[in-house]
Amino acid sequence: MMTKSAIFGVERRGADQVVGMRTRTKLMAGSLLCSLAAVSTGAHAQSASPADVNAQTRTSAEEQPGEIIVTARRKTESALEVPATIDVFTGSRLESAGISSTADLAIVTPGLQFVPGSGGTNIALRGVSSNATTFGANPSVAVHFDGVYLPQPDMALGELFDLRRVEILKGPQGTLYGRNATGGAINLIPETSAADLNGAGFIGYGRFNLLTGRLAVGLPLGSNAGLRISGAFARDDGYTRSILHSQPLDNKDIQTVRAVLTARLGLGTMRFAAQYVDDKSGYGAGYSIDPALSQPGYFYANSIQRLSPRLIATDLPSTRRAKGILSALNLSYPVGNWEVRSISGFSDYRVNSVLDSDGVGNPTGGPFDEYQEVKQTSRFVSQEFQALSDPEAAVRATLGAYYSHEKAVVDFFYSFPSDGNFIARNQFTTMRSRSIAGFANVEADISEQFTLVGGLRYTDEGRTGELFDRRNSRTTIGHADAAKLTGSGQLLWKPSLNTMLYAGYSTSFKAGGFLTSSRIIDTYGPEILGAYEIGAKGRSGALVYEVSAFYYDYEAIQLRATDTSSGLPITRITNDASAEVKGVEARILYNFSNELELNAGMLFLDSKIKNFVNAQRVDVSGVELPLAPKWTLTAGVSYTISVSGNRSLRLGSDIKYQSRILLPSFVNIPLERQAGYALWNASAKYDLSSNTYVTIIASNITNKLYATSKADFQRFGFADRYGAPRTYEFRLGFRF
Repeated sequence: MMTKSAIFGVERRGADQVVGMRTRTKLMAGSLLCSLAAVSTGAHAQSASPADVNAQTRTSAEEQPGEIIVTARRKTESALEVPATIDVFTGSRLESAGISSTADLAIVTPGLQFVPGSGGTNIALRGVSSNATTFGANPSVAVHFDGVYLPQPDMALGELFDLRRVEILKGPQGTLYGRNATGGAINLIPETSAADLNGAGFIGYGRFNLLTGRLAVGLPLGSNAGLRISGAFARDDGYTRSILHSQPLDNKDIQTVRAVLTARLGLGTMRFAAQYVDDKSGYGAGYSIDPALSQPGYFYANSIQRLSPRLIATDLPSTRRAKGILSALNLSYPVGNWEVRSISGFSDYRVNSVLDSDGVGNPTGGPFDEYQEVKQTSRFVSQEFQALSDPEAAVRATLGAYYSHEKAVVDFFYSFPSDGNFIARNQFTTMRSRSIAGFANVEADISEQFTLVGGLRYTDEGRTGELFDRRNSRTTIGHADAAKLTGSGQLLWKPSLNTMLYAGYSTSFKAGGFLTSSRIIDTYGPEILGAYEIGAKGRSGALVYEVSAFYYDYEAIQLRATDTSSGLPITRITNDASAEVKGVEARILYNFSNELELNAGMLFLDSKIKNFVNAQRVDVSGVELPLAPKWTLTAGVSYTISVSGNRSLRLGSDIKYQSRILLPSFVNIPLERQAGYALWNASAKYDLSSNTYVTIIASNITNKLYATSKADFQRFGFADRYGAPRTYEFRLGFRF
């Protein structure tokens, strides 16, 4: 169950709780050695502790003890001053509520859908999602690790561990976050070292032989630097199994380690974070043909069908392994009344997978053995410079410049031996993209109660794809270039210290891309979203509230449809469709006492697609957007009981209901919808002593069976996959 910090994107101020967004910036990774050299010469020049290194620049909001602080707009300010809808979860809340992965965030975040799959990960916010999820595509929700953009949504998969907080910003973020943030942005902010030696961790065991572990240690390095080393692992047998191979599917098998170095460099600060992940989890491998919705035909006439959604048939074992390195370097230095920042990033991410893609099993290994073998790599570098003016001035500005480059490679082999040994795909695709942008965001106080905010960003995007078909030695080349000007404007009214009303308009765009599973390089263009939003937020005694209404004008949407008319299922991406989205979102939190808190959230979405004819030449105009349920309701409670001494028992529970939802495919819409359902999680944490505790976590307590993907491949069958069943975990933890 989430407390005030979890619901309204805030943290209470404390030396070890506030992230130094205003005193951190980033340079290119090659600058790190120079920075470390400066540490040794300046280690005794300042009296600041590592906690001071990570503290944020003081503002009027921070000078109020107990004030809640966020950094959603790349500066330190009260949550009541942010004219946007934000959900933020502190690291301690993530752990106590049993939220161990990014996908788990959906149960406590209205409007968030997180759908891992064999072909890629789809993240949606308020109905804005990525209908195309391959390596050549772009996300609609931008995910950042310590300020560095993650170019592939799959990189966000995995464990949430040793984080200071997770920020989820809803609505287009085109000015400050740039392209591919049409739906919003998610920021993963790692924990840093403190002034004293400290650490925490736990070991856990749960259903399906789940074994988990966490460990984090903070080491002070003199008076001006600190190092934090942390790691996590999770492994289980999966909740879906193959009948023929007794292989676990949809299993979890991930190990990751992170190091964060912080230091004060004269008047400036530095933070370098590096993370390595080795992930062999079977995301999406548990999909299968539903015999109740599929007519037996030549494709699988002699094949074994699934016995249940959890017991399926596969011709061969499915495997997946992702390995990645991610780094972020932040440097900051004051120049007069300005603060200059540098944000540098590098990532190298590789995924190798073998997938039984026909969804059925042939025990003889006969002519219906269909499978895919895919090798994917992504190498990405980025550099951003920012300049922030005096935060106390009547006119405040954030200026910036951004550059990034990515090289992505997809080696795709697809065997479909329906009549002998027929190779349907054997191709090698290389994609290069570079993005150059400049932006400015200005706030001007026009009176004591009114503030105008305006921003512009110009982005020049260049993307080239080259596909080599090994079967006929043919090469095709495609381009998906774009130059876009996006912006935002808002009027803020603060009639009192704890109340704010706002109204505004903002735009964002998602870059075009390539569909790498086609026989030739299949190119599609950018999509554009314009958003009008009004809202109010405030605090009255123990009550914290937030309400907003919005309208999205969604143009040139990148929608996927599957065409089976040629004999093989062929996916296409077009920009023909547009849509409008109307919505209302509201959240409240009431703190009855220090022991009891209640919260509730509501999101209403009314989305309609316009001008879209699917691959079967059926006009589906008027249908809702994928992953956009009309109603989402969340509720939670947290109750802490003092037992004796410094011992306590904390009980928490969260429930989420969402109405009917369309899962993306657009072939047979009535069958591709999942009916409304509710998920219920609960946890209990008991302090054995001041340094040890035990936790019990239960998820999907009612054991609800719900689909996360549905697709009608017509004569090839109706395929679906399902979310996790009831799970539980016991943890033994410690801290020092």
